[in-house]
Amino acid sequence: MRTLPVAFAAIVWHFAVLTDAQTGDSLTYLTPKDTILLSVGPYGGKYFDHQLADGQTLYSLARFYGLSVQELYAFNPQLQARSISRGDPVRIPLPNRAILRFRAPEISPLTHAPVYYLVRKGDTMYRLSKRYFELPMDTLLARAGLQSHEELKPGQRIHIGWMNIKGIPPDMRSGLHTNPYAAANARMAQRFLRQLEQGKDAVLTKGAACWQKTSRDSEDFFAMHDTAPLQSIIEVKNPMNGLKVYVKVLCRIPDTLYDEGVEVVLSPTAARALGAINARFFVHVKSLR
Repeated sequence: MRTLPVAFAAIVWHFAVLTDAQTGDSLTYLTPKDTILLSVGPYGGKYFDHQLADGQTLYSLARFYGLSVQELYAFNPQLQARSISRGDPVRIPLPNRAILRFRAPEISPLTHAPVYYLVRKGDTMYRLSKRYFELPMDTLLARAGLQSHEELKPGQRIHIGWMNIKGIPPDMRSGLHTNPYAAANARMAQRFLRQLEQGKDAVLTKGAACWQKTSRDSEDFFAMHDTAPLQSIIEVKNPMNGLKVYVKVLCRIPDTLYDEGVEVVLSPTAARALGAINARFFVHVKSLR
C-alpha cells in the first residue's frame, strides 16, 4: 500500500477541515480529521462549538471534555429546553493547558486535532499574541502566512496549536472557572461573602426575575430590587441549575414596567450567568441587612 510522504501528510493534516456538520463520529467525540475553531468570550475564555454526531449524548460529551452536565448546561442553557439532534452546536470551554501551542515530539497527526482561531473585527496581532494565546507575534504571523500585522483581516484562520483527541481530563480544569461569567463576577461574590462572614443578616426571598433577552452582554452585573439597600450586593440563585450570581442594586423596580410578582430585574449579563432561557424565571434572592 502506498503512503503519502511525511511532509505532504503533515500539510494535509494541518489544513484538514471538517466538511460534514458533526464533530467526531458515533464511536469517538474527536478525531484527527476534526478542526477545532476557537472563539474568545467577553471575559477571555476560549471556546469552540462541538457539533453533535449520531450516537453522542450530552452526558458522555460532558465527561469527554472534563465537565459535569450542569457545567455543560451553564454554557448551553438553550439545550435544557429541547431535545438534541445531529449537528447541534454545543459550546465547549477549553482550558489553556488543553491547547498545545508549540510542536512537540508527542504531537502526532494520529493523536491530535489542529486548533485554529477565527479572526474577528477589531482583533489585532498584539491582542492575539499577548492577551489571548501568549504566542510570539512572529510565530502568529508565520502561521497565518502574513508578512505584517497590518494584513490581519476578519475571517482569517490562524493556526494556534493542537489538542489531544482523547479529550480533557477533569484535573486539567482544576482552578478553572467552569461558569463562563464566574471569573468576572468573583470580586462581587467576595464582597458579599465577606460581609456575611462579618455577621450581617441575610434575608432570603423567592420570586420572579426579569431581564431583556434582546440586549447584549455589557460586562455589568447589576439589578433593580425594592428592599435591598441601594449600591449593596445581593446573591441571586437559579434553583433549577444551582448557578449563582452577585449583582449590585442600582435602583428600585419601576411599578409602571413590572408587576408586583417580580422580585428582581437583572442585567442581561447577570441573567445569562444564571443560565436564563426565558425573559422571566424563578430565583432565590439573598440580601444583607
